[in-house]
Amino acid sequence: MNKNLKAQDWKKDIKNQRLYKIILIVGSIFFLIPNSFFAIQGFSIRYWADDYCFSGFIREYGFTQGLVEFYSTTSNRFSAFIFTGFSELFGENLGQV
Repeated sequence: MNKNLKAQDWKKDIKNQRLYKIILIVGSIFFLIPNSFFAIQGFSIRYWADDYCFSGFIREYGFTQGLVEFYSTTSNRFSAFIFTGFSELFGENLGQV
């Protein structure tokens, strides 16, 4: 009787593992599809308005000092500054369409 219970537990474990794998695969697909559209759009993004100011601060002061200078004198949008600074690492040809 004890051996029969162990066999049933083993079968339940296999079913649970399969269900877990299916949930992971389906969840990954549902996560990947919408995010791939954002990634594709990101290749054609262009500078707009004060993004050019971010570039100027980065070229004049460097990344970290430019971030501090921009935050304390101009604006509190430091996250936009960080992302623009990151795109500056790839050069001006990154966003050309």
